[in-house]
Amino acid sequence: MIESGRHLAAIAGAPVQCFSFPFGRMKNIRPEVRKIAEKSGYEAMFSAHGGLIEKGCDVFDIPRLGASSAHQPLSILMELQGLSSADWLGKTH
Repeated sequence: MIESGRHLAAIAGAPVQCFSFPFGRMKNIRPEVRKIAEKSGYEAMFSAHGGLIEKGCDVFDIPRLGASSAHQPLSILMELQGLSSADWLGKTH
């Protein structure tokens, strides 16, 4: 985590402010990992266990949804606009 940030900063010529877990499920984001991110100078950390960002969100556990070839561009745009494709397909609740 620390070395990756240093390498990216050297390549970009600017500090790396955020860390994003490639596989940031709940089991990956342990308290000791969070402390390393904070002490390393990161200002925020993104998880990958899903969810939406809400007011008061913990900046060291910012939820994100993964993207893959299984996600269609229209579905992603709908989610960004607050129109869940799951609602249209009856997959909620």
